[in-house]
Amino acid sequence: MLVDKGLLVGKLFDTYSGSSYSITGISWEGYDFLENARNDTIWKKVMADSKAKGTSMTMVVLNGLLTKAAQKYAGLD
Repeated sequence: MLVDKGLLVGKLFDTYSGSSYSITGISWEGYDFLENARNDTIWKKVMADSKAKGTSMTMVVLNGLLTKAAQKYAGLD
């Protein structure tokens, strides 16, 4: 799923037992996500906001919220 969403770089292999990925790296989007998520203040704020609203999030929404919170935290918003 992380390859499909563009956070990791990899290749899908079809085998007799099913499909598997070979991960070869991390994308710029993946680096951005990790950079935003590793800030404990930003992570806790986004998670608390989500919990207060009682919603679940997709990776796209989570990444967008982390990016927006990081920009605000840095005074860019």
